[in-house]
Order: sequence, then structure tokens, then C-alpha cells
Amino acid sequence: MNRYTTSFIFLLILAFPVFSAGEGTMEIAESKTMSLPVTKVILYTAGLAQMVHETTVTNNEIISFPVDPKDINDILKSLVVENLDGGTVDVVNFDSNDPLSVILGDFRVNPSGSPALTDFLLRTQGEAVIVTTIEGNFRGQIFSVEKFQKEDQLHTILNLMDKSGIKAVDITKLKALQFEDPELQQELISALDMIARSRVKSIKTLKISFKGEGKRRIRLSYIRAVPLWKTSYRLVLNEAGIPRLEGWALVQNTGSKSWKNI
Repeated sequence: MNRYTTSFIFLLILAFPVFSAGEGTMEIAESKTMSLPVTKVILYTAGLAQMVHETTVTNNEIISFPVDPKDINDILKSLVVENLDGGTVDVVNFDSNDPLSVILGDFRVNPSGSPALTDFLLRTQGEAVIVTTIEGNFRGQIFSVEKFQKEDQLHTILNLMDKSGIKAVDITKLKALQFEDPELQQELISALDMIARSRVKSIKTLKISFKGEGKRRIRLSYIRAVPLWKTSYRLVLNEAGIPRLEGWALVQNTGSKSWKNI
């Protein structure tokens, strides 16, 4: 079903003042890319909808999904998160509104600006690394990066320091380089993720951290804008003469994916 979906809005006895609608789907993305299906949608005449999602998590896990910045305020005010089979909901957070340069400025190593490898290594002076070259593996702390001319060729050398002294590694023979500190390695990956997301300025990422053991069901719900058009109503009598009021409308799916199985 595409962006505009003709949906059955509600069935109710005349005495009831509210109405609801059925299922849909919505997007989610994360470090572990997982789906977060919509299991229930409750629509209101004010052009709002309560979205209910259910999925499963295993042990300690983080789920995240993109949201439109204009929806962030409503979502955070109305968000309800449940860990249905034990465990706890740890942290809920979303991308900062600070400029990317301010955020990356607090990182241990800032990889922004698409630096050449030599320039990037200069920013990491003192960090312990494991270097793989065609001549073997080397480890040590980054001491310096130097360039020199020899026999009409420019050579670039990475100098590594350990207890035995300084080792010179020819960068042109470099096959792999890994930082020994896993926190720094992860911080660099996070920084690159932020740089990539900054190019999609209309998207924020909401992250929810769950703690627990084993596989568990989780549920979350929130309010977001879902515009309605051409709302119409009809009164239906069944064989027993009991009235039922039906409402029909065009519903705009403001998410980035089509709704399915509405």
C-alpha cells in the first residue's frame, strides 16, 4: 500500500466517542539492523495516531530507528517502552542538535574532513596500534609520521615506539592497521556513523537500550502526526437492527516506507 492509504478507520457502537484502526508497518534501523513492526495503530480525529510496535531482543541489546525531527518532541513526550518478559529498559536517547563539528570536537580522535592516512595518523600520536605489512606484523605506539625523498621517490614512514625503541614502517607496504584500544576503535566507528547521518539532515535516530537475559518481547508506543482527509461516516444496521457507525478516510503515511497489512 502506498503513501496514501484508504483505510477503515473505526467500527463502534454509537454511544462510544472514540475510534481506532488496524495494523501497519514502519521502519527501523540499528547497529544490528532489525525490524520493528507496527502491531497496532489508533487514529484520532485531530490528525494524530498512536503507533504500537512489538519485536524481540536478546540479552543486552540496543534498537534504534530514524524519526523525522518534527516528530521528536511528540514522540519523546508520549513514548512508553515495555520489556514484557523481564529485564529492564535502560536508556532512551536521540541525536544531539549540536553541530557535527561540536560533537566530534569532544571525541578522542576526530576523523572529519576526509583526511589522508598520513594526516589521520598524525592525529593519533601516542595511540597503541597493531600494523600488518607485507613484511609482517608490528605493534607499538605511534611516535611520528615522516616523509623523505630518496632516489627520486617520496617515502612515507610510520614510526612506532615500544620498549625496544623505534621501528620504521613503510606506509606504502601497509595492509592493515588496528588500534589496540577497543574503545577508540568503537569511537571512530561511531564518529563515521555520525558523519554519514549528518548528510541526511531531515533524520534523527532514536535509540533504546534494553538489559536482561535471553530472548524477550518488547513493546513501545508513541504519538505522531498522521494527517487525514475526506473523512466520511455511515450508519449501518445489522439484521437485529443494532446500529454501528463506520468512519472512512484517506490516511497519509508520513513514514519513509509503505504500510503493509493495514
